[in-house]
Amino acid sequence: YESATKKAISSGNFDLIAFALLSAEEYEDNESNVEKKDKTQTSNLFQIAFNYPEALNVLKAYYYNIEDCGETAKIQKLLSFKDLLIEKGAIATEKAYEESNIGEHMAKLDSALSIYSKSKELNFYYNSTKEQIELMKEQSKLEEEFALDKEKKFFAGCSLYETVSKGIVISANKNMTPKDRENLTNAVLKLAKKYKMSDKCICHLRVKSLASIKHWEQLKEMSNERKSPIGYEPFARAAIDGGLLGPEVDIYTDRMPYPEEKYDLYLESKSWLKAAETALRLKDAARFEEVRRLAQSSQSVLNDIDNLVSRGGFK
Repeated sequence: YESATKKAISSGNFDLIAFALLSAEEYEDNESNVEKKDKTQTSNLFQIAFNYPEALNVLKAYYYNIEDCGETAKIQKLLSFKDLLIEKGAIATEKAYEESNIGEHMAKLDSALSIYSKSKELNFYYNSTKEQIELMKEQSKLEEEFALDKEKKFFAGCSLYETVSKGIVISANKNMTPKDRENLTNAVLKLAKKYKMSDKCICHLRVKSLASIKHWEQLKEMSNERKSPIGYEPFARAAIDGGLLGPEVDIYTDRMPYPEEKYDLYLESKSWLKAAETALRLKDAARFEEVRRLAQSSQSVLNDIDNLVSRGGFK
């Protein structure tokens, strides 16, 4: 069969390669050869495959295909033959994510972890899988500690980013007590820190999460907690995207350091007078005229803008 496989490979015909390999497999599985069959029989087929990369790829493709139909033993045996640990672990991980039951999911991830632990070269895969298992345990604790809906798992199958975001959104729910809201927020932020999520990433995530449910008062409170590691443009941008205008956006824009950036946001939030004041500070007549043009619908605002010129104007 090895000779037939070599000839099939030299022909470049993948169907022929598959035929040679499957003929060898059929021979080894044939009931008429039961008396000869021992552990070396399948090894002969696998050895042929591993001797020729083209043959190995074809056999793997076939076994993966029948695995989709419920036959998993063959691909596992093939990968075990030469300890292809990465692929074995990947299969175990894939099977874990097909499980809807959390316990079964974690059990299969444990199997993948066991495979990855066999080689120091697989430390990245080992640590990633271990962290995922730990995250799932933390998610279960959140579900239990804050008495969330027992019929629905809020965090199951979520990434760290999604877990933190959902925790922030849920904690903003008015049905929770103030103490529980605070505790849940602190718990998910602690989880983010545990997995080394940066302060900037956490801040962006909090802004995005609060804006997604239009909890503007909490967004404002967050902006006053301490100096923002991401500045205040993301706050202003989230408010504008959420439909807020004027003073409700200015509370963030006013705290930005660069007049050019402030000017653009004042325009977007229709804070015409502040935009005009910023144009004057920049000594930019074109910007000032742009504001006047955009503010034409309000005569009172237009008068206030013109008064700026009479008081100081461009020098």
